[in-house]
Amino acid sequence: PEQEQANYGCKNHPFVSCGNNGDMFMNFMDYTNDECMNSFTEGQKNRVWATINNYRLGLLTSDGCNSISLGNSDIGILKILNPIENDSLCSSSIYPKIIIQNLGNTPISSFIIKYSINNGSQLEQSWSGYLNSGEIDTVLIFEIQSELYLNTLKIILESPNNSLDINSLNNEATTDFFIKNADEIEMILSTDNYAYENSWILLDDQNNLIDSSSSLLNNTVYSNQYCLSSGCYKLIINDSYGDGFCCDFGNGFLRLISEKNDSIIGYINEFAFTDTVSFCINSSTDINYVNSLDVEIYPNPSNGIFYISKQNNPTNKFIFAEFINYLGQRVLNIKLDQNNIINAKKLPSGMYILNLSTINKILSKKVIIQNEHYE
Repeated sequence: PEQEQANYGCKNHPFVSCGNNGDMFMNFMDYTNDECMNSFTEGQKNRVWATINNYRLGLLTSDGCNSISLGNSDIGILKILNPIENDSLCSSSIYPKIIIQNLGNTPISSFIIKYSINNGSQLEQSWSGYLNSGEIDTVLIFEIQSELYLNTLKIILESPNNSLDINSLNNEATTDFFIKNADEIEMILSTDNYAYENSWILLDDQNNLIDSSSSLLNNTVYSNQYCLSSGCYKLIINDSYGDGFCCDFGNGFLRLISEKNDSIIGYINEFAFTDTVSFCINSSTDINYVNSLDVEIYPNPSNGIFYISKQNNPTNKFIFAEFINYLGQRVLNIKLDQNNIINAKKLPSGMYILNLSTINKILSKKVIIQNEHYE
């Protein structure tokens, strides 16, 4: 019926206007309170059905009104195996590895892995298989590129069995790690029939020993990786008999490969008593070295407990402490707390290179540990 104006609130029937028998204030298209609306006109009803039949036919077969079953699926991350927390790595290519567990009561046949570095672009990987309640599995995740210096890897598990996870608190894990301003060099050495005649030594430009070997097996391929910072190096190969390792009694060779450039930077196959591969590493030029006069490491020598002083700039706080032994091997890497205390008491007595790293700075110092526990 015609009515004088829109209705508001809740009216009592009949509410007469324009000489009608009462306004249709209970119409869903009027402006009365929701609890007072309960009907459409015949014309409105026909318009609704015309819209559904011509434009929204899927509403007639939709299961949107059916109840949702959450199930009992619960997938959780127990641990990130790679990268290790606070680890210092050479390569920026990261291949995460995690331990997962079915923490629900129903078997899990699928879920989604989402992962990112430093809250950057999120990558996804699907897992499918069969995991009974309580079962554990190790999952390798596809490669992701990290950044120079400090990184945070975040991994999230979602949609077990294509459903909501009943406990989202165990679905996420993070780990911090550090990418060095260096290059990973792979040394591949193949011996001949007389490997006992051969030996090799890797030195830096100050003739400090990095690695060596004189105990080689016949017709064997060796592969060693070294994380080398900016500088020049030389790899010396020796043959005590003077006939090298190629090509009369086998096909020996020595090859050096740069991971950063994906290229061969040195190669030896035929030589007599000795031969040398000299090469240089040019890391990124944006690294800053902290002036050693601005930072004090004490006491030195120490029983394994060191203190850091003069950290006045809060944006350049040291984050990682790395100990390198006389063979050039990293023997300890720890993440520092706000107390600026380095606990290296697990290391045996000796001289070490201590590398302290901020987000974009490095300090290197020689330190001596006199640990009575090992003497």
